[in-house]
Amino acid sequence: MTLKHIAVAGLTVFALSACQTTSVENIQTTASQTTIDEARKNFKGAEDFKVLDNGVIYYTKQLDGKHRWSPVHTKELSYRMSCEDFRWYLERGMTVRIALRGKGAVTYDYNLERCETEAPTNLYDS
Repeated sequence: MTLKHIAVAGLTVFALSACQTTSVENIQTTASQTTIDEARKNFKGAEDFKVLDNGVIYYTKQLDGKHRWSPVHTKELSYRMSCEDFRWYLERGMTVRIALRGKGAVTYDYNLERCETEAPTNLYDS
């Protein structure tokens, strides 16, 4: 196997793994229209947030090319924002998508079930 074959195989795996994230429009929620309307009202004008028709609270943040997302911090902050700060919405059937863009980019989806089965780290405790 040549170096070229190894490189092509590696890039293929990388490209396919990036495609595994479900499109935000295809996320299924059980949120009522009343809950979605309440979220829209509460997030109106909030920078980096959108409330979608399907009941997803969509948060995106882009880092410039000089910085990189820290995997430990992104996981912790995404959990805390979704499962603690936005728990009221999750309890009413909404889903929170956190999409952090730039170097070290990650995307996390949180619903109530995921929040109840995962535990935060103690990164910010002390």
